[in-house]
Amino acid sequence: MIDPNGSSWILAEALSQGAGNYDLEWKGLADDGSYLRISGNYRIEITATDPATGLTVKRSANISIYR
Repeated sequence: MIDPNGSSWILAEALSQGAGNYDLEWKGLADDGSYLRISGNYRIEITATDPATGLTVKRSANISIYR
């Protein structure tokens, strides 16, 4: 996740899962457990790699946080 100031942090790491649809719940917390302090647009990036083929797919989305 990348905040409006360009700082980034990891929401989830290296989960080995089979093909399919998955949900990731985020409760609006920063790495230190505090609620986000900056209102604005945040970018979420998800990268998935198929271990059998090495094919990597990257997707991104924007969310707006208002305090």
